[in-house]
Amino acid sequence: MSEHLNEYVRRTVRPLECMTTDIREEPHAATAVGELKNQLLAGLIETESDKNVRLGLKRAAQEAASLAWTFPYPLLVLPELMNEKLAEAHQRALRQQDVGRRSQDFLTLAE
Repeated sequence: MSEHLNEYVRRTVRPLECMTTDIREEPHAATAVGELKNQLLAGLIETESDKNVRLGLKRAAQEAASLAWTFPYPLLVLPELMNEKLAEAHQRALRQQDVGRRSQDFLTLAE
């Protein structure tokens, strides 16, 4: 997953110089962070077929955007924060699927 996100960032994100300005006081700051979050997330959401996984990825992206806002350069740190949060969300989804499978196996045996 992180390789896909890193490649997507390389292809779509504005140059680093644009991202190293403390924009939190500027009127468009929230919009810029939201747009970057959506750009980074779009490529991953399109490839995911499971609705619950997509919802988890969206939540993780929002959490990363909120956390990025606490840094002086939110546009600079957002891609890496999203990478970490999305990887966590993906692992969580895999664990949930595994628990669901094991629960189904247990219910089948109980019948």
